[in-house]
Amino acid sequence: MRSWKLWSAALIAKLVIVAAAVAPQADGQGHPGGAPRIEITEVPSYSCGGVEPLESIAGRVTGVEPKRYRLVIYSLACNGILYVQPTVAAPFTNLDSDGAFDSIIHLGTTYYVLLVKADAAFKPKPQMTEAEVPGKGGDIVAVAKVRGRRK
Repeated sequence: MRSWKLWSAALIAKLVIVAAAVAPQADGQGHPGGAPRIEITEVPSYSCGGVEPLESIAGRVTGVEPKRYRLVIYSLACNGILYVQPTVAAPFTNLDSDGAFDSIIHLGTTYYVLLVKADAAFKPKPQMTEAEVPGKGGDIVAVAKVRGRRK
């Protein structure tokens, strides 16, 4: 019986070590492991922009705890201006518990998606040029850019 207890204790200790080795480790900034990454899986059509039509942009964010982050999406119109999406009044897109996102937005030629800290005082610009798109740093932990889908 004693050897069974020793063997059982050794097995449990090994399982704990293996679980710790494969579990994502948070870095204190809400990054559970790996660099924060935005993957856009559903790309809206290429269009000059305007009030209509609207389409979905969707994807997944990895490398972060989703509840601690949100997205800011911009659509580039043919006039060279990026407009925050879906609206100026509602400029943020939330992440699902698994990091997935989906937002109905106005069309453009190119789309930018910024991953920002949810608790930050980050204020998205309602509109800007491509030269003004902020890069990674501060409250922005990742940036993705994708051209609109040609039909």
